[in-house]
Amino acid sequence: MNKLFIACICSVLLLAFWTNANAVTRVVDINYSENPDSVCTTGNYYYSAIQEAVDNVQEDNETITVCPGSYSENVRIFFGLVNHVRWGLTIKAHDPDPANTTVTAFNSDMNVFYIHADGGAAITISGFTITGATGGVPCISDVQNEAQQQPCAGIRVFGLEEGYFTNNILTGNNHGILIKDSSHEWGFFSFINNNEIYNNEVGVKLKYGNYIYLWNNYIHDNTAEGVLLEDTFNNNITNNIIESNGSHGVSIQSINRPDAKITSDNTVYHNNLIDNNNAATPQVFDMFPELNYWNEQILLRGNYWSDWDGFTRPWPGPDYDNYPVSAPLDFASADLDSDGTVNHDDNCPDVPNPAQYDNDGDGIGDACECNDTDHVMIGGLSEGAGFYTTLQNAYDGLFQYWQIQGHGQYIGYPAILMTRAIHSTENLVFDKDMFVTLQGGYDCNRTIPNGVTKVKGQMHLSKGTYRIKTGAVHLVTEF
Repeated sequence: MNKLFIACICSVLLLAFWTNANAVTRVVDINYSENPDSVCTTGNYYYSAIQEAVDNVQEDNETITVCPGSYSENVRIFFGLVNHVRWGLTIKAHDPDPANTTVTAFNSDMNVFYIHADGGAAITISGFTITGATGGVPCISDVQNEAQQQPCAGIRVFGLEEGYFTNNILTGNNHGILIKDSSHEWGFFSFINNNEIYNNEVGVKLKYGNYIYLWNNYIHDNTAEGVLLEDTFNNNITNNIIESNGSHGVSIQSINRPDAKITSDNTVYHNNLIDNNNAATPQVFDMFPELNYWNEQILLRGNYWSDWDGFTRPWPGPDYDNYPVSAPLDFASADLDSDGTVNHDDNCPDVPNPAQYDNDGDGIGDACECNDTDHVMIGGLSEGAGFYTTLQNAYDGLFQYWQIQGHGQYIGYPAILMTRAIHSTENLVFDKDMFVTLQGGYDCNRTIPNGVTKVKGQMHLSKGTYRIKTGAVHLVTEF
C-alpha cells in the first residue's frame, strides 16, 4: 500500500500516479561483495545481506529480491521507528522454490524476521526457508516497550496493519509464525497462505489479532499446537492440512481476559484435521465454542476429522462442527461450492453455478457478477454507509456526509472507499482536507477482496491525506 501526504497546497497538482513497477528494487546476493557479477537479477541497488537492504529502504512499495543461498541473519524491520521502513515493503526470494533460499537465525535467541510496526504498515515475506529461532521467553526484540513474554519465531510480527506471508517453509523454530497486537482496521487483512510449517514447538500463534486468514497451509508435526489463537476474533482458518501436531491441531482460548469473551467469531472450516493431539481425542480445543464457528453455515461445509466414526462427533460441545465430511478433502480437486465443477475450473468458485453461465465472456461466472452499478461503498463510518457508481462520486459523497453530520463544518475522520474488482475510466480530483483510504478488489457484496480494481485516467491531488492499497487498486494515468 502507498501513502501520500499532501497538505495545504494552493495550486492543483497533476501527478503521474505510481505503481509497483516504478518502485525501487534492492537485490541481495550473499556473494555480491566478493563477486558483484554473480547476482541473480537486476535492480537499483545491490547488497550482501538482507538486513543491509532493509536498512536502506527509503520509499513506499520497495522490493527486496533475495538471490538463492544460505543467509545467517536476524532481520529486524521497524516501521516508523529505527530505520523508518515505509509502507508496502516486499521481501521475496528470487527462486520460487523456498528450499533454495534459506534464512537461519544468526542468534537463536532472536527472531529470524522481526517486524515491528508503529501502526499503519504493510509487508510481504515470500519464498524462504526460515529456521533457527529456537529461543524461549523472553525473545530479544530490540524494542524495550514491547511486552517480552513471547518466545522466538521464524516470523514475528507486532502491530502490523497488513501482511502477506506466503510460500515459505518455517521449521526448527520455537514458533513458526507469531503475530501479536495486530488488530486490523475494518477493510484491512493479513494472509498466511501456501506455507509449510512443521517441526516447531507451535506452528502458528495469533494473539490480540483480528482479520487474519490462514489459507492453504500444511501445518504438521509441531511439538505443541498446530494453530493457537489467544484473545483473538474474526480470523479465518480454511483449506489447511493440520496433521500430527503433538497437542491440539487448533486451539482457541483466552489467557488474559477469559471473562470478556473477546475470543470470538473465528471461523474454522474445510480443513483436514488428522491425528493431532498425539492421535487422541479431542483434536481441537475451543474455550468458547458457542462464540466461534467450526463450519460454514450457508453451504453447510465442515472439516474432515480423522477420528470421526461417521456417527458421533468425537469432540465436546454441540456448537462444534455440524457438517463434518467423511473423507479427507482433496484440495487439488476441491469443489468448495459443491456445484460439480472443481475450484480450478469454476468461473465462480464460491457460489454454486452448475451451468457455469458467463454471458459476457469475461471468465467470471454470472453468479459472481454484480447485479447493480453501485461499485463503491464508503466504509469506516460511525453511522451507515453510502453506495456510489464511481470513486469520484464516493469521494464527493463522503465530504457531503461529513458536512451534514457537522452542520456545515468538516468533522471527518479516516474513511475507506471500498470498490469492487472492476476496470473503469475516470478522472479523479481529490481537493478536500480529508483522510481517505482507497481499497479495491472486492467482490459483489464489497466484503471480501478477491480481485484487482483498475482505474485509468488522471489524478489531481491538492489537499488531504490519502492511502492507496496498490495491491488491489491499480491506477493508470494518461496525459
